[in-house]
Amino acid sequence: MLIDSKEVNSDQPISSDICIIGAGAAGITIAKAYLSSGVSVSLMESGAFNPDAETQDLYRGWTEFNDEEKRESYLLGSRLRYFGGTTNHWAGWCKLLDPIDFRKRDWVDHSGWPIDESDLKPYYSGAAEIVEIDPFKDYSAEGRDCLGDQAIIDSDNMCSKYFQFSPPTRFGRKYRRELVDSDNVKVYINANALRITLNERGDDVKHVEFE
Repeated sequence: MLIDSKEVNSDQPISSDICIIGAGAAGITIAKAYLSSGVSVSLMESGAFNPDAETQDLYRGWTEFNDEEKRESYLLGSRLRYFGGTTNHWAGWCKLLDPIDFRKRDWVDHSGWPIDESDLKPYYSGAAEIVEIDPFKDYSAEGRDCLGDQAIIDSDNMCSKYFQFSPPTRFGRKYRRELVDSDNVKVYINANALRITLNERGDDVKHVEFE
């Protein structure tokens, strides 16, 4: 079901089993997992189905690489704020995460994840299907024969990394119809999340306010 939040009474509460904020790659993938499940899902998207300058401007911000270098355009230009999110202009490069991606790095503030690469392995095959690529392969020294001669020999200072390429999948275009036509998923467009209210312990969401 498709609902334009601009046409919804602002005082009208929305109730569902699951609320997903953002209809980008992650949001759409999660919503798809609950299709025909009997679980009620509200998929809330800030934009609509086409770019809008006013909505896109909500991504404006600064990034600091060091004391001398600040960039204003990166946050605004690298992400898209409408149905499908940044998959509307991504180039389709796909690669498994490396162990170091999960590790704490002393020179990077707030780095480190509470999971490691093994926690994601069960989900890679499903992710490959969503982005329309072949299942990920192990291109270690024992499994790269199918690629032919190796141009760069791995060493302590350099190693080869392998990517697969999605068509690229435009999530908003490819998966819109099945979500909008779903009986248990409600797609809300023009719905900007303003405030997330937690319980007293801070470990559960009580409600989310949208505009």
